Amino acid sequence: MKQVYKLLKVIELPKYVLMICLLLSLLETAFSLSIPLLTRELVDSFSKGLDFTKIIVLTLVLLFQTFLSGILLYLLNRIGQKVVKSIRVKGIEKIFTFNMGFFEKNKSGDIISKITNDTLIIKDFFGSDLISFISGIIAVIGSVIILIVLDWRLTLVLIISIPLISLFLLPMGGKVLSISQRQQHYVGSLTSFLNRVLDNIKLIKISNTESLEEKKGIENATHIYRESIKEAKIFSILTPLISLVLMLIIVSIIMYGGYRVSSHTLTSGDLMAFIMYLIQIIIPVSSIGEFFVTYKKSLGAINRVNDLIFNKEVEKKEGLKYSEPNTNILFKNVSFSYNEEKETLKDISFSLKPGTVTALVGPSGAGKTTIFSLLERLYEPKSGGIFLNNKLISEYELQEWRKQIGYVTQETPIIDGTILDNILYGTKGDFTKEQIDSVLERTYLKKDVGGFSKGIYTEVGEKGMKLSAGQRQRIAIARVILRDPKLLLLDEATSNLDSYSEEIIKKTLDYLMGEKTSLVIAHRLSTILSADNIIILENGRVSGSGTHKDLYEMHPLYKRLVDIQFDLSEVK
Repeated sequence: MKQVYKLLKVIELPKYVLMICLLLSLLETAFSLSIPLLTRELVDSFSKGLDFTKIIVLTLVLLFQTFLSGILLYLLNRIGQKVVKSIRVKGIEKIFTFNMGFFEKNKSGDIISKITNDTLIIKDFFGSDLISFISGIIAVIGSVIILIVLDWRLTLVLIISIPLISLFLLPMGGKVLSISQRQQHYVGSLTSFLNRVLDNIKLIKISNTESLEEKKGIENATHIYRESIKEAKIFSILTPLISLVLMLIIVSIIMYGGYRVSSHTLTSGDLMAFIMYLIQIIIPVSSIGEFFVTYKKSLGAINRVNDLIFNKEVEKKEGLKYSEPNTNILFKNVSFSYNEEKETLKDISFSLKPGTVTALVGPSGAGKTTIFSLLERLYEPKSGGIFLNNKLISEYELQEWRKQIGYVTQETPIIDGTILDNILYGTKGDFTKEQIDSVLERTYLKKDVGGFSKGIYTEVGEKGMKLSAGQRQRIAIARVILRDPKLLLLDEATSNLDSYSEEIIKKTLDYLMGEKTSLVIAHRLSTILSADNIIILENGRVSGSGTHKDLYEMHPLYKRLVDIQFDLSEVK
């Protein structure tokens, strides 16, 4: 129950509605308990003829109980849906607070499964199951008290028989919990698999790996099937055994009660009432038994949801407001590793002067993109620090800091929506049509957009599949222009453009970089030739810095990279 209380503290449980449901449940139980007594009076009065008053009273009680039951069912569903919404909202809010380390350790499909599938299991527990359990306990206690008053001997037979049910239920609870946790884990794995396949469907097709991926998917589905069969086996044993015990109890009481009626120590009405109370006890006892089994299943889902909601791998968002007039950035003895096995950056130091362009050059895996990630505060250095005008950048409020950065990445992520949605994504304030047109002109998108029937309101498709790679990259650059950041991070910003488009984009970027601090990763020599400073990264260390001319003459690795990677015709 500790995990249940833990979850209850953070979700919006509609307490007043819950109290109303509890009161309605008690009222419904009271009406339900009165029905056998009214039936007894009616049956015992048959010898004197039909008593229409008793029939009308019994009918009204039945109708009112049915009415209460309908209202209760509706309110319980509302509670369940409210709980699901509250947990999903908490989960969604939490996702945006996690640091990148969390996403590296957890599969996206498993995270999705916790917010979608696990919450549905929890819904039934907090909605119908919990209230049914409480009202069931009250109904059983009330029925037993009335039965003792009616006939203590018959009640004794019942009380002795009921504990037999617990002999079947208790050993099964632990098994159901472990099966449920494994089952939900495999559902999460299947969701992750489907996400990965759909994200990489083009690669899968051109690599002819359909059969391999199909095998993995079937394997996941088979795991879920096996756990479901294990659960079905438990219930296939448990349910008939409980039914058998309950049937034996009913038969025993009817036989003993029939004997008592024949010996005139019990009236027919008393036996009828007793059997009705017995049924009223059996149904709640059965549901109470099922509650303990479903509780174990719900506990597995609650544990998984709590793992998400109470995870502490979050970003530090609070800090100073950004009010710096320029961006004098200093990396001082910065070291970083994604895991404990290998350091990606080792004691690097360099500075980015305001209004200058710095180019990062080095072989693949040298740590260039990692430097970008540290500047964006997606990760924190393991040692050393990154300073802005003598203050650690981690001291600034996170969103304020990221507002100052414009990042054009090689992957150029595109959201589902229109071209305009993508250009405006992450920007603040209202932009006029003239401003949008100006940005389209600068990024050579005006002609492309004009070719679409809906212009800037054209849907780009999932991940921008309706756009070319160059168009996607130019949209990313347009977004940066509108954001007007103080620090530009350009990761191979012109690698997906044809030479004509690149020349136009280059002029735009030159205009932007003329006023801002810029850090560039590029595969084209023309991009770094104009840099004010070039930093050479080698095995996670800074092995040199300076101008192209100095480094080409003095730095062997730089000379080799230029000769191998770059087209020397660019500088002729």
